[in-house]
Amino acid sequence: MILLWTVLTLTCCGDSLICPHASVEVDGRLAEPAWREAPKVALVGPGLKAYAMSLWDGTYWYLAFAVEDTDVWATSLKEVPEVLVEDCVGVVLEGVGVYISPMNVVADFKVRGRRKLFGWDLPGLVSATEVSGTLNFPERDSIWTAEIALPWKGLGGPPSQVRLVRVDDGRVQFWPSRRGFGRVRRKK
Repeated sequence: MILLWTVLTLTCCGDSLICPHASVEVDGRLAEPAWREAPKVALVGPGLKAYAMSLWDGTYWYLAFAVEDTDVWATSLKEVPEVLVEDCVGVVLEGVGVYISPMNVVADFKVRGRRKLFGWDLPGLVSATEVSGTLNFPERDSIWTAEIALPWKGLGGPPSQVRLVRVDDGRVQFWPSRRGFGRVRRKK
C-alpha cells in the first residue's frame, strides 16, 4: 500500500475538490478502483504527508484520507473534543465539522463562527480506518487511512464549500488554506 501512495499524482482544479460519481464500501482500506482513480489533493502545512480524495453517489458524500506516519498515535475513546488533540483528519463544511482518529473515533459537531458546538451527531454517518503498522508504538507504522461517508440527508444536500484538515501533535495541515474554503465540484 505504501508504494501506491508514493506514485500517485495529485490533481485538483485550483481550489476546487473534484468529486467523481462512484459508490464504495466504507472499510478504511481504499482498495476499490474508484479510490485509486479519484483525484487527490495534498494537505499543506508543517505536518506529515497527507492526501485526501472525494467521491459521491445518491446517498453519500465519501471522503478518504491517507497519512504517511511512522508513529500513528490515538488513545482517546471519547468523541469530543479529545480527538482533536491527537492524530486525526477531518472536514469542515458550511456549519458542520467531522474529524476521525486512527481508532475510528468520530468527533462531529456544528460550527457557529469560530465556535465548535459539540454534543451533536450527524445521523447516518459511516466511517472506518486502517493503520499499516501498530497503533501507539513508535517507529513501527507507515501509513494510516480513513474513510468517511457523510449522508446527503444529514448535511441538507451537497456542500458548496469545504476545508480539509489534518491534525498531528499540534501541527495542522489544510486544503486549500488555513482560513479559506475550497469549492466542491461533483462530476457525473
